[in-house]
Amino acid sequence: MLLVLPLSGCFVYIPGSVIDATSDAITGSEGENCVNTAAKVGDLVKTSSGTMTVVSLSGTSSRCKDPNLPIRAKLAAAIPAPAPPINLSADWKAQPLGSDEPERGIFAHAVNKSLDAAVVYSSVTRSSVPDVQQFAEKIAYLQMAKLTNPERTPVHETTCSGRTMFAIEVTGTINGHRLTYADMIMPTDKTIIEVSAWGFSEKFPAQADALRHTCEFVANM
Repeated sequence: MLLVLPLSGCFVYIPGSVIDATSDAITGSEGENCVNTAAKVGDLVKTSSGTMTVVSLSGTSSRCKDPNLPIRAKLAAAIPAPAPPINLSADWKAQPLGSDEPERGIFAHAVNKSLDAAVVYSSVTRSSVPDVQQFAEKIAYLQMAKLTNPERTPVHETTCSGRTMFAIEVTGTINGHRLTYADMIMPTDKTIIEVSAWGFSEKFPAQADALRHTCEFVANM
């Protein structure tokens, strides 16, 4: 945008960037990115620069030309807090991480062939998640989207080794098999650690025992 103002018989050209900066100073709007209307502060979004965290939202903006992404947003790199390696029992075998998994906050991945189960450990910075309960609900929604005829438990708050934890289970069908996802979200002072396990539903009771051990380990990290 370019604004032309008459001044003492002359014309002064004011670049759009100057006008935008002045407007932002008045309104408090900020951000150089655009997101959809469902985005919330603390959400993780994928951009051409990698996974980012929504820091603030400034409402609809003329800067956002894509009608599917009408909301101006300030984003920050979603850099997970460093986490120690996981000390898994012998029946769990650590797997190599995919090239994009560390960028997504994943720091360990393992499978248990005797249980036909897998588990992924990930973390995000505590400051990027203003509402842990809402964060857990979003995880449940994402798990349900992978399944046919999904069912879920409510997010429930519990404790593990004295630490607060939010847990949820989602069950549904993939390629004719009934699968159960069990997610545990554990907030700490600086991070939120998510343990996400999945496997065949008929073996879930045995998986639950293994997950309890995992919970205790993570709680003492």
